[in-house]
Amino acid sequence: MAPYLLAGEWVRWQVPAMATGRAAPPFLDRFLAAADAAARSRPDVDQGTAREVFREAATLIDDGLVLDGLDGHDPDGVAAAYEGAAAVLQL
Repeated sequence: MAPYLLAGEWVRWQVPAMATGRAAPPFLDRFLAAADAAARSRPDVDQGTAREVFREAATLIDDGLVLDGLDGHDPDGVAAAYEGAAAVLQL
């Protein structure tokens, strides 16, 4: 970028790089553990597919603000989110 005058001194403004990644949804590890458990208990369920579906469910729940206000000390709320996701996914 071209330099500009700031407080009597010529400076160049550095544009910070934008973050390209997205933070993982909260409680993702628990969703993936549920996917692994589903795959272990049902031989017809592919573990990779189950993990992909549960990752997507966690992302949709996070994007939908369902978990807003919950923290790691609110297992009942997280359990309710699991049950909702499992019902939607028919697992």
